[in-house]
Amino acid sequence: MRRTKSAPTRPLMWDFPGGHLEVGESAEDGAIRELKEESNLDAISDQLKKIGTFEESGITVHLYRLDIDDPVVRLKDGEHDQYAWTPISQMECYNLTDTIKKSVNNNKEFFDLRSIT
Repeated sequence: MRRTKSAPTRPLMWDFPGGHLEVGESAEDGAIRELKEESNLDAISDQLKKIGTFEESGITVHLYRLDIDDPVVRLKDGEHDQYAWTPISQMECYNLTDTIKKSVNNNKEFFDLRSIT
């Protein structure tokens, strides 16, 4: 999803759906909530596949994969203005946030691809 020009952080950069956890919220529940808030996609815990967890600028990032057959995205949060479904091999064509680059590069065995620079 591309962040809008007026997004408070990382304007016009591409990022995965996500955000901060609410008090008492599990990482899995937070991923489901953020996905709904940002894209209007519904998911349940059984559909999520944990890829990994890493630290980024003092924040713990939980990375999940969600496979859905016929997703219909509706951007809802006002922080994003575009979305794209793209093969991992073409991600370097996008202005990616450092977090996305790190997510992919640190989990090459999951994505099975070369490094994104």
